[in-house]
Amino acid sequence: MEHNITPGKHSIFANERNEMFQPSKPRKWLEHTLAKYDLKHVTVHAFRHTYATLAFEAGASIKSVQEQLGHSSYKTTLDIYTAVTDKEKNEATQKLANYLNF
Repeated sequence: MEHNITPGKHSIFANERNEMFQPSKPRKWLEHTLAKYDLKHVTVHAFRHTYATLAFEAGASIKSVQEQLGHSSYKTTLDIYTAVTDKEKNEATQKLANYLNF
C-alpha cells in the first residue's frame, strides 16, 4: 500500500492516507481504553495541552508549537495550552540558586 503523506504535515488522528478520522473515533477509542483500565476521565482535546507542555519542557520553540497546534497567537499556546511542570519549577529554583552562588 502506498501512502500519500507529506513530511511534516501529519495529522494526529489520521488513517494510513493521512486523512482525518471521523471525529468520534478517537473519542470512542479513548473512552474504551479509560474504561478497560479503570483510568481517570480525560478528553482527547487534553492531549493537545499535554503535547504543548511536554514539547516546551523538551526544548521546543514557542513558534514551532504554536504552528503545530494551529494557533494564530503564541499567547494562546502559552497562556491556555501549557502548564509549568515540577521539573521546570525545580530547574528555575536551581538556576536562581546557581546565580546566587548557593
